[in-house]
Amino acid sequence: MQDKLGIKERAALLALMAEATEVSNADLQRRLGFALDGAPRRKLNDLKLVTSHREGNKPFNHELTESGWAWCAKEMSADTPQRTGSARGAHYAILAVSTAI
Repeated sequence: MQDKLGIKERAALLALMAEATEVSNADLQRRLGFALDGAPRRKLNDLKLVTSHREGNKPFNHELTESGWAWCAKEMSADTPQRTGSARGAHYAILAVSTAI
């Protein structure tokens, strides 16, 4: 499953972990500069890592599932994969520092 996720999906999972509560797309956009929408949202919903819902035409709200929390815990302790691009390499460098604290 890990290899199926792009940088936006990974970023969204870690952002939701950091928030540790349900977060709206408006809040994600305001605080982090991106919303979880379209194909990335559907992918995380289909993989049952995130639940998303909306009321009327308000922004989507997202929350990690138990599987999402487990993915984040595993990701926090993972080694940097070989053939990693710059953004993904930085991602793992941050995770390594945060787990060492």
